[in-house]
Amino acid sequence: MNKPGLTALLCACFFVPSLHAQEAASAPDAAMQAMMEAWQKAAAVGPQHEQLAEHFAGTWDSKQTVWMDPSAPPAESTGKDVSEAIFGGRQIRTTFNGSWAGQAFEGFGLTGYDNVRGKYTTLWTDSMSTGMFTADGEYDPATKTYTFSGQMADPMKPDATTTVRNVIRIVDADHHVMEMYETRDGKEAKTMMIEYTRAKCRRRRIAERPAAGRFPAAPVARKMRTCRSRSAPRSCSRCSRPPRGRPAPRTRAT
Repeated sequence: MNKPGLTALLCACFFVPSLHAQEAASAPDAAMQAMMEAWQKAAAVGPQHEQLAEHFAGTWDSKQTVWMDPSAPPAESTGKDVSEAIFGGRQIRTTFNGSWAGQAFEGFGLTGYDNVRGKYTTLWTDSMSTGMFTADGEYDPATKTYTFSGQMADPMKPDATTTVRNVIRIVDADHHVMEMYETRDGKEAKTMMIEYTRAKCRRRRIAERPAAGRFPAAPVARKMRTCRSRSAPRSCSRCSRPPRGRPAPRTRAT
């Protein structure tokens, strides 16, 4: 074999396997990078999550109206809903306290937006059930309405489920209404309505009135100021600040 042919053979033996090894090593790196980018996109907080916090985070007074029998008047009750953004704004956590049929009632829920599936999601469980209700939904910006659909277990028919449709209409920044519809025997009927009103927290506004003597006058309550916080009560910078006490007396300079 001549010298040029031998040189070409040696290059093929040493450099070609090395090139294949580099390609094999870069393939997992590319796959890992693609996987990391996909997970980052799935976990990113977007405008849908910010919108949920704007619409639902806060403390709400609620009025529940329930239709147990279409031929009978509905039952009414009241409660309090506290909702706050968690996990960096990825979910809205709701805790509810009220009463039903003369008994204390507690509930817990999560509402979020799934970036992967492109759907709003909700989960609910309470002290009157051992199961969990889950549903997926859409938002219509034209009507400011969320519509969730899911299946609920029927205690009267353990082998069957009931189709549930929850419609949440945003009235304004301080009011929204949830209507629940159930489909039984092929007929859909409204079974519950909850009207939410943002709770108003008040604190006494203190004003110091100047005095003629050495010491300033005691603080005087001038008026009540309403603070409407869209976050959880404990993060309300106004209402969590206690009123100022009596100022310390001033000393005369010597």
